[in-house]
Amino acid sequence: MKTRKTKFKKILVGVLAVVLSVAYLPMMEMTVKAATEPTELIQAIEAVGGLTATWDGTSTVTVTGSNDAVTQCINLRIPQDVTVDWQASIKGEITSPNPGENALLLVQNPLGGPMGSFKMSGDARIEARTTAEFQGAISINVDFSYSAATNGKVTINENVEIIVDDGFNSKGAALRVTNCDAEITGAKVRSTNGCAIYGNATNMTITNSEITGSIVSYYATVLVTGGVVVNEKGPALETRDSGTIEVIGDAVLFGKPATNITSSGSTITVNDTVIAISKSNDEATYIVGSDTDLSVSPSKITVKWATKDGNSGVEYTDGTTTKFLELSEHTVFVPVASITGVPSNATAGDDLALSGTVAPENATNQEVTWSIKNAGTTGAEISDNKLKTSGAGTVVIVATIKNGATTSSDYQQEFTIEVAAATGESTTPEDTETSDETAKTNESPTQNTTTTKTKTVPKTGDENAVAVALWLLLVSLIGSGLGMIVVYKK
Repeated sequence: MKTRKTKFKKILVGVLAVVLSVAYLPMMEMTVKAATEPTELIQAIEAVGGLTATWDGTSTVTVTGSNDAVTQCINLRIPQDVTVDWQASIKGEITSPNPGENALLLVQNPLGGPMGSFKMSGDARIEARTTAEFQGAISINVDFSYSAATNGKVTINENVEIIVDDGFNSKGAALRVTNCDAEITGAKVRSTNGCAIYGNATNMTITNSEITGSIVSYYATVLVTGGVVVNEKGPALETRDSGTIEVIGDAVLFGKPATNITSSGSTITVNDTVIAISKSNDEATYIVGSDTDLSVSPSKITVKWATKDGNSGVEYTDGTTTKFLELSEHTVFVPVASITGVPSNATAGDDLALSGTVAPENATNQEVTWSIKNAGTTGAEISDNKLKTSGAGTVVIVATIKNGATTSSDYQQEFTIEVAAATGESTTPEDTETSDETAKTNESPTQNTTTTKTKTVPKTGDENAVAVALWLLLVSLIGSGLGMIVVYKK
C-alpha cells in the first residue's frame, strides 16, 4: 500500500514538474523566436527568370536582377511586417491579363491581413506595354477592408523610372496606388497614354520628380513639391470625387489645360511660386507664374523634354519662338530638418558667438536669427548674433529660419545654454571645503585596488537553449528529490 502511495506521489511531483516546464517554455521561446521568412513571396519573385529575392532574416526582401521579356503579371502579396525593396529592372507586355491581374507588377496585401511596405530604390526600372484593359505598369491594389493607415507605405526613391506605353484608358497609369500611403522623391514617371500617376484613397507626396502625363487624384490627397509635370494629351493635374491636389515650391506645370477639376467636391491649389501654363485649343495662357520671361506667343504651343548645353529641361515653342526652361533654375523647395553645433556652455560676462549647422546642407533657406525664450538668472541678451550674460544660470534661446519649414512657415528650434559664474567670482564656504577635500583626495597616492565591473550580456539563441535544458533538468531533479524525501519519511 505504501509503495503505491509513494509511486503516486512521485508521479504527481513529476506531472507538476512537466507543467512548470511547459509553462516556462513559451517565455523562453519569445526570446529565441526568429522572424518568419515569406517563402511564398520569395517564390513568386524568383519564378520570374533573371530576378533574385534575398531575405535579410528580419524584415526585408531585396529584389535584384533584370528581365526584358515579362509576359505575365508578377503578383506580390506582402505580409504586414515585411518590406520588399525592389531594385530590379523589368520590361514586358501583357496582351490578355487574367481577371484581377492587369498590371505588369501587382502589389497586394496577403489574403486575410493588411499589407507590408513596398520600396523602389537604386536604379530600378519598370516599363510596360499593353493592348488590353490595363491598370498600370505598377498597381498597388490594397483591400479596402483595411484603412490606408493600417497598411505599409509605398516609397519610390531617386533614379527610379516607371513607364507605361499604350494604356487602354485613363486608369492605365504608369503608377496606380490604391488605399496605401505613398512617397515619391526624385523619380521619373512617364505615360504615353496620358495618365502617369493615379491615386485612389491615398495620401501621396511627389517631390522633385519628372512626370510625363497627368497626376489624377480620386478620393486622394496629393502634395506636389517642385519638379515638372508635362502632359501634351490632357491636364497636368486632375481631381475627381473629393480628391485634392496642392502644388508648392518652384514646380512647373504644362497641360491641356494645366489643371482640371471634374467635381465640386475636389480641389486643386497652386502656390504662387509655381509656373503653370495651360494649353487649350492650341493656345497657351499663364495661370500662375512669377517669371514673366517665360511667356511665348500664345498659339500652337508644343512642349517636350529637351537638353541644351548638357542641361536637361523643358522646351516649348509656338513654331516661331522657342523657349528652354532649365530644370535647375527652378529647384525644389527643401525644408530645414535640424540645426546642430550650437554651443551649450558660456561664461557670465564673456560674449558667446551663436552659430549652428543647418541640415540638410541644401535647405532652401538657411539664415538663422536668434532670440531669448527664458533668460533665467543670467540677464541674457542677444546682439549681433552674440549672447551676452551677466550672471550664472540657464538660458533658453530660439533659432528661427524664416520660411524654413515650408514656403510660408518658419522653422524654429530651442537650445539650452548653461552659463558658469565669471572667473574669480567668490564661492561659498561649503564649496571651498568641498574643493579642499577634493584636492586632498586627488593628491593622495593611488592605492593598488581593483574594481570588478559586472556586465550583463544578452543570451544568444544557443545559450537560451542550454538554459531551457538546465531548467528541465533542475525541475526533474527537484521532483526526484521530493519523491526521495517522501519515501524516506514513509
